Amino acid sequence: MAKFNTFAVLEIGTSALLYFAPTKLNANLVSAGTLNTLAVQYSTAVKWRENLFKGYDLSKDHLRVYKDGNNVLVKHLDPAVITPEFLAKKQLVTMRGEYLYALEMYTMAPIIRTADLLDPSVLPFITDQLGKAKPEEGYYPNAIQEYAFISGIETDTAYQELSMRVETVGLIRLRAQAIFDKYARMINIATTKAECSLALNKAHEERYMNALV
Repeated sequence: MAKFNTFAVLEIGTSALLYFAPTKLNANLVSAGTLNTLAVQYSTAVKWRENLFKGYDLSKDHLRVYKDGNNVLVKHLDPAVITPEFLAKKQLVTMRGEYLYALEMYTMAPIIRTADLLDPSVLPFITDQLGKAKPEEGYYPNAIQEYAFISGIETDTAYQELSMRVETVGLIRLRAQAIFDKYARMINIATTKAECSLALNKAHEERYMNALV
């Protein structure tokens, strides 16, 4: 369970807790691939919710999570709801969630390799400044000129350096996103561990197949 936020997938109607998710993306994906479910997020950083699931065995107990006014409550699920069909659904959702998380972490690896900026949020600004430049006319925005001056290189060299940097980051991230999207869809229709494993293996193969960077 996350320290500050708990992400989960609930069954609509029964409010049955089907799956604890490690990330918001994971919860959303699992819910998107399962009918009649909802991805939810509970903040557990506040005092009145930090012990929301205290006293329950999250690996064994079948729980119901619901709202009563502004309060979020947790109770054991009505035994009448715990049918073989429900247990099969919960098992399937959990299996997909675990493999989707593995895929998420795997496809994040090359993206982490591109994190060579002190603050990644500056990347859109760099892209914007490059777009305003007119190298054929020898015009470069002040930001690029300053980068060149501080770096001790010519302005046109700075422009080429930043352009290559942005393009490389874009290619790596877009490729990772495409691979993730493709195999997340495969996992979300899988019904066996063998099918999920096959999707992960194919993602691994495709990551290195015909890579441009």
